Amino acid sequence: MKTRNGATVLTVLLAFCGAVDARPLDRVIGFNLHKTIGDLTSPIDITVTMGLMIEAQYGESIGWEVMVVTIREFNEDGDLLNTWSKFKPIVDTTDGLWWIQHANPASPVNSEFLVPPRLVDTAGHVNPTEPALEFDIEGAIYVAPPEGAPFEDTASLTTFLQQQGDPEPKKEEREKPVEVPPWPESPFPT
Repeated sequence: MKTRNGATVLTVLLAFCGAVDARPLDRVIGFNLHKTIGDLTSPIDITVTMGLMIEAQYGESIGWEVMVVTIREFNEDGDLLNTWSKFKPIVDTTDGLWWIQHANPASPVNSEFLVPPRLVDTAGHVNPTEPALEFDIEGAIYVAPPEGAPFEDTASLTTFLQQQGDPEPKKEEREKPVEVPPWPESPFPT
């Protein structure tokens, strides 16, 4: 009986993922938004993780499709409070891809993923009884101050996160420095 239930769960999971795309992700990129902007020692407030797949390539330029974006909210102690996820979010470019010119297309590095295009959509909560999250995220070129960037890989994001039904946004920042961790968490909700 357990085998049958496990097979049913696996079949449903594969059917759901297959509807999105059965190929494995080519890249995972994450952005850590700290409670105190630009402070590595400050607790992480929000993470935005994207699972990417190569969709097109012209020379050193790769067109990445954002297959999944997952947004996680943490409390002061680093405990997970909320998780929202959206498969194939809207990427506000002419072809829906995130185009990046890579030094070595066979081996992209995190520092080449610091300026994401605008992503605007609504992510569902992992608990379907909880409200969804409207998000609007866009990168800009980060210019470090003379004393240097706060993180090894620093991005500049404009972030707007609004939980449906909540009058106050969870996060609203314009072109603030955020950390791009070398080993981001999984882009799939847990």
